[in-house]
Amino acid sequence: MINILKLKNYMSKNIKFIYALLIITIICGGFSFYFLKQFNGIQVQEKQELLLTSKNKVVKSWDFLKTDGSKLILKDGNSIDTKLFEMNFLKTLKDNNGNLYFVVSGKESGYVANISIYIFNSKNTQKSFSEIPNYSYPGKVYNWESNELISEHRLFVGDCIDFCLLWVQKDLMIESNEFKNSIYTVNIINGEIKGRIINSQEKEYNKYLQNIEKYEEILGKDFTSEP
Repeated sequence: MINILKLKNYMSKNIKFIYALLIITIICGGFSFYFLKQFNGIQVQEKQELLLTSKNKVVKSWDFLKTDGSKLILKDGNSIDTKLFEMNFLKTLKDNNGNLYFVVSGKESGYVANISIYIFNSKNTQKSFSEIPNYSYPGKVYNWESNELISEHRLFVGDCIDFCLLWVQKDLMIESNEFKNSIYTVNIINGEIKGRIINSQEKEYNKYLQNIEKYEEILGKDFTSEP
């Protein structure tokens, strides 16, 4: 009984202290919640800014969006006028410095029968066709008179490490009337587009052929040679 009375007396004397301690606890908890919320808000804002920055980088990377006649329309609103007839976008290439190039097909004029492959970027739009590299479109070419096969080319798109573009070629030699096998590669190094032919007698020829099927192939078409 004495202990209970002592406890009541103790509680009544210290009730103000207990109330004060409770209020301090509530206030501290509130401040902790507020600062945690503010910290999370900063993190969310930073993440949103990071995503926005990433999106801006994509937009500024000259990504292809669509074609409009002879023009390549890019995602950042810019465009490249290839001035080609029957232009068709094929692939995007990236060189060792991260610059983008666009592989397209088309004709220099409406009077040309067969289409060719061209490589464009933002810097060569003012060049004449004679200054812009062009290559044969993949597929089979038949003689316009005899309808005999005179060449067959397959085109593969690489990662610009081993190669950017690669043609597996079979061409009829007029002198021997036999087909000659070769490979033609295109690489883009420090802004320069460089081509190289590899004959079937060279060691690299079989090395390229062994790994060629892992790359994407541009489907070919049938053509007739021009008179």
